[in-house]
Amino acid sequence: FTISDHQIITILNKDGLRHSSVVFLTDKLIKLDEAEVRIYNNLGLEIKKYRKKDFSVFGNPYESSLATDNKYYYLEAPMPEPPFTIEITSVTKFYGYIDFPDWKFGSSSESFELTRCKIIVPAELDIRYKAYNTLLKPAVSADGNNKVYEWQVKNQKVFPAESKSYGSVLTTPRISIAPTAFEYDDYKGSFL
Repeated sequence: FTISDHQIITILNKDGLRHSSVVFLTDKLIKLDEAEVRIYNNLGLEIKKYRKKDFSVFGNPYESSLATDNKYYYLEAPMPEPPFTIEITSVTKFYGYIDFPDWKFGSSSESFELTRCKIIVPAELDIRYKAYNTLLKPAVSADGNNKVYEWQVKNQKVFPAESKSYGSVLTTPRISIAPTAFEYDDYKGSFL
């Protein structure tokens, strides 16, 4: 399957600079096909553009194995003074999968003007999903031989952080998505 991702992030102050680094993790089953980063100044004018070839590529330091195919593409570009905007577009291809990445929306440090998750799947395969910390349901439609699931959130404010809590994993709204049929390293299986 393929994930096309498009993000527009506006950094309003120096506290938001941690969102200015761009990282893509890959391994033998996950390939970064395309990546582009555009930086806009506070007037909305593009001041710099980066492509996949401009990223540094490193072995993944978080793995405990000495020999691994895991690596990450990393871009830490010089940024203007806030406020500024970063636009990130990417296409990632998965060559074996058991589940899809969770779609998370909301945190104690980010607000969203618009966030959307759209899954297009052949109708005969379908997906399963579970919502955590939200009652959000997808709009489901048909597009030819495909079934389309779409979740959308507008104007999501920052969630207040709970002092001394376990962390955002228990409070952040997210949708967990998994296929009904899967393939991993050329072996097919089913959750039915």
